[in-house]
Amino acid sequence: MGTQFSRLFPSLYRLSDQTRDWQKLAGILEETFDLLHEDIRNFSECWDPYRCEKKYLPYLAHKVGWLLDTSRSEALQRKTTRLIGQVFKKQGTKVGIIEAIRLLMGFEADIVDIWGEDGWRVGESELGEDTYLASAQGPNPYHFIVIIYQYLTEEEDAAVREIIDWMKPAWTHYTLEANAWILNESELNITTILGRRD
Repeated sequence: MGTQFSRLFPSLYRLSDQTRDWQKLAGILEETFDLLHEDIRNFSECWDPYRCEKKYLPYLAHKVGWLLDTSRSEALQRKTTRLIGQVFKKQGTKVGIIEAIRLLMGFEADIVDIWGEDGWRVGESELGEDTYLASAQGPNPYHFIVIIYQYLTEEEDAAVREIIDWMKPAWTHYTLEANAWILNESELNITTILGRRD
């Protein structure tokens, strides 16, 4: 067992080993270093969310600033951990929210910025003719609507809300509209349902 490892040391150790203690110690060290070498060789797997053990996923997500919900399915945890770094660069933008929902959940989404639709346009707007002093939907310029044209389960709804909360600017708030019917596109029982599934 320790023959290869013990040859790395001067032959004096082997020759003076009357009790074979050196050979036993060299065998133990060789086995330990073999295990350590295997761990080092497989270390790159610890950083790959698709190949690492499940216990490392929360740590990997935390490295990019994401608190991973470990109650979700393992496949969703791996996908979230893998893609969150790309999405993180666009945090705080409409495009970032839409891409995060698309990448992490697979849903298409739209964002309607209510204030931006009927707010002031410099050099174009005239008070009372084509603008309002407040949004037609309410007096909050920091509110937007996220529309997902798909049925969401409770788990998916919670995941989408978590993504939006993480991606939106801190001073804004939103309304999530899911399960919407798209005129001239939706088909009953194919792209939409009547009521909620339990």
